[in-house]
Amino acid sequence: MDITGTLCDAAQICQQVSLTLTGEAPKITDYSYLGKVWGLAFSSVMSLYLFSLGIGTVLRFIKNV
Repeated sequence: MDITGTLCDAAQICQQVSLTLTGEAPKITDYSYLGKVWGLAFSSVMSLYLFSLGIGTVLRFIKNV
């Protein structure tokens, strides 16, 4: 599909422009892979949160002793 048009600037100097679109099919998203990536990211965040919570509990215990 070709789209043509004319663009003019403030000085009334016009130029022809042409845009060509190809009819390629859109890329299919692999939801199985995206689910694995999301699961890895979520489990990493939860692991770091629980690790930090444990360290905070130990430090709070040491501080209050």
